[in-house]
Amino acid sequence: MVGDEEFFGSIVIPYGSLSIGVAGHSGRLIVGTDLFVVGEFTELHNYEFDPVSHPLPLGTDLEEICEVAPPPPCTESYKTLTSEEACPSKPEGVVKLIKSSGEYPEGEPILYNIIFDEPSDNGSHTVKFQVDNPFANYTDIYIKHVKKVGMYALDPVCESMPFTAGCEPEAPIIEVGCHEYDGVDPFALVNIYFASNKDEFLIDAGNDVEIDKCCKPPEEYGSGYGIIEYTFEIMCTCPNGVAQS
Repeated sequence: MVGDEEFFGSIVIPYGSLSIGVAGHSGRLIVGTDLFVVGEFTELHNYEFDPVSHPLPLGTDLEEICEVAPPPPCTESYKTLTSEEACPSKPEGVVKLIKSSGEYPEGEPILYNIIFDEPSDNGSHTVKFQVDNPFANYTDIYIKHVKKVGMYALDPVCESMPFTAGCEPEAPIIEVGCHEYDGVDPFALVNIYFASNKDEFLIDAGNDVEIDKCCKPPEEYGSGYGIIEYTFEIMCTCPNGVAQS
């Protein structure tokens, strides 16, 4: 990059090198390997770069490069309408863990704000909920489920919550299509993946789990990361038709 003018804007090259020879640069400048200043009078005016969505892949020595803020403190009072609360006629809960690749964080509800939707005009059911990060540190979360198309069709979809803090009261609302079979109460199946290289609970779990490709996970989930997958079955109706609101 050479020239007689000043360059304004961000330059982000996380996996390569850069030779810069413009008169100056004002903005964010991040280079993963080598930076060569080849201009005779090149001035660099750098600004902080702290993306909200996900940290840049700066390597395993991130703490030596910049300070990572700890997750914000919070209380658990925002977790309402959990599995045991959403349906008074089923106090044992409406969510069942049917498969897990690792240990479950005891006493930490992952799904909350569970809402049973009224059947649509064609009689199909959906259920809504939010997902919490039950671990102590920042974690990438992927929610694989199905979207209702008509009465019987179900299309696979995946939603992500990258770099989610240890609690997330502003988590997005997830709407899931329900499986409908004669003689069986409608139910939903959800796969939730948690990945982190900061949380010891997840790191200890290892990274043998492969996140479903429809979630489009990044490539950096290698050494140093831990991944756990949980599969939940969620009721889509409340027995006796009475649910909390």
